[in-house]
Amino acid sequence: YPSAIRRRVQRALESGTPSSLHPENLSSIDDLFRQADRGDAAARQETDRIAGLFASLLCNAQIMMDPQDILFHDAYGYSCEYFHRRMEEICREKTDGSFFAPPRIHFIQEDFTENVRYGAILYSRDAYLRHFVQEE
Repeated sequence: YPSAIRRRVQRALESGTPSSLHPENLSSIDDLFRQADRGDAAARQETDRIAGLFASLLCNAQIMMDPQDILFHDAYGYSCEYFHRRMEEICREKTDGSFFAPPRIHFIQEDFTENVRYGAILYSRDAYLRHFVQEE
């Protein structure tokens, strides 16, 4: 996806959107998000588009499965504040006037994978110990 982001940023620059970005220097979406946090207009324009896509996905998932909370971890947990704020705002806009409340979005910045592994270990240990209690 970095090449698609580079193309969109290049188009924004060609349309006259002010920016200090150089598309060839974007190696990942993190680079784009960092620039959006710094206030770069072209980076914010593309980040708004990405946040809108995520918000649409989340609102559709909410309609289909009705989760109250949605967790982001790893790269998206650490992504820029601007991306987080825009995604939450767009979710609120998309659900405004409907009977659905916007999903609560949590950005987990801890080592989520390690926490899941630890939880699985505790669950397995408890299941193992319950096995002996049930036999008695």
